[in-house]
Amino acid sequence: MSNGSAVESRIAELGLELPAVAAPVAAYVPAVVTGSWVHTSGQLPFVDGQLPATGKVSASGAAGTVSPEDAHELAARAALNAVAAVKEAVGDLDRVVRVVKVVGFVASDPGFTGQPGVINGASELLGRIFGDAGVHARSAVGVAVLPLDAPVEPPRQGRPPAVRWFEIPEGQRGAAQAWLERGAGIPGSAPSPAAAVVFVRDGEHGVETYLKYRPGNSPLGTVGFPGGTLEPHDDEPLDWAGPSPADWARRLGVEDDLGRARRTVVAAVRKAFEEAGVLLAGSDTMSTIESVEGAEWMRSREALAVGDVSLAQVLGRRRLVLRSDLLKPLAHWITSDFAHRRYDIHYFTAVVPDGQAPSVLESKGVWGRWVDAAQAVADPAGSWLGDLVGQEDTVGRTIDDLSSPGVQCVLESVAECTSAIAFLARKRAVVARNPVLEVHDGRPVLRLDLT
Repeated sequence: MSNGSAVESRIAELGLELPAVAAPVAAYVPAVVTGSWVHTSGQLPFVDGQLPATGKVSASGAAGTVSPEDAHELAARAALNAVAAVKEAVGDLDRVVRVVKVVGFVASDPGFTGQPGVINGASELLGRIFGDAGVHARSAVGVAVLPLDAPVEPPRQGRPPAVRWFEIPEGQRGAAQAWLERGAGIPGSAPSPAAAVVFVRDGEHGVETYLKYRPGNSPLGTVGFPGGTLEPHDDEPLDWAGPSPADWARRLGVEDDLGRARRTVVAAVRKAFEEAGVLLAGSDTMSTIESVEGAEWMRSREALAVGDVSLAQVLGRRRLVLRSDLLKPLAHWITSDFAHRRYDIHYFTAVVPDGQAPSVLESKGVWGRWVDAAQAVADPAGSWLGDLVGQEDTVGRTIDDLSSPGVQCVLESVAECTSAIAFLARKRAVVARNPVLEVHDGRPVLRLDLT
């Protein structure tokens, strides 16, 4: 059954049916989603749990070998098994934007050199299934032997999605339904400009990022990054190091509003200090303050939180310089129109200066800690992150229910990188993302066009 999927309808038109995903033959899983990529493990040409043929591929016709023609068909079957593994991993094959690369292994008789023709079986089938999106880079490699004496094994790498769907958090479903009932497309409230900082570091198992818990239905998510709205006092003069507001306006895509660009950077530094206790400032343009612990610093954070002081005042009293050069622009997200509270938020990334350590705000901080980004996004249907936070309104809840689409996508981009330095060094175009409320499979969801 196609279940409305154009790709699965095409598979049916080819007279094929997606098989059940073959059980792994060792300690691995058939496919892994990381960020916007799906990586499949090597797929053997199983049919109903059995290999139709075994042995090395040979053009000699010798007994016990597999002909190139039969191997061509087996490669197609292995590719179909890989497609089934992708479907199990992402749910909907229409989400696949591109088959990026196929690496096919052919168990070859010593004199056999026709590996490309054998793996054409996989490539041709992927082209028929995915059309232009199935055209890929490829390697065809001859090997002495494959697992279970299989003749072929083509793993595959693909990239979803052109369109992505996000579930509506439980606390916002009423507002989403009301919006749809009165007619989607009605302009929503104006989004408040905001900023957040994504701190990263290398952890034991991968790149970690600092997350915090927020009670209620913040546009930043119940679990998200330190951040918040821009305030008028973010305009106050202060000592500044790093790119100028004009440079930041260009980097953030707000070239016509230098004031907003400056306020966004100041708000990012302010909220990082207030909510996470990390201060991106120093005594001069080349240094950073080594410690912001102790009662006096906490009083400054508390005063910032209630609006009694500005960041300019906190820095000025200590003759500190704001280090805008320690921030890198990361992403730009706008809350969907249906939400009662909306943010137009710029995400930055940074590392915590030497000698400093994140901490929650004494008066209202509940939970904040470093989290392995890959672990946080590894199982979208699971509750690992919510259980880790351990609050009454997080335990048992999925990441869709805990975090905004922006937070989820940022976490995925962190998880894709092998080190904090690699994440910080990655070049990015900061494009505004604005998920749209739609009905998909009979329920309200957020649709994000990534083309």
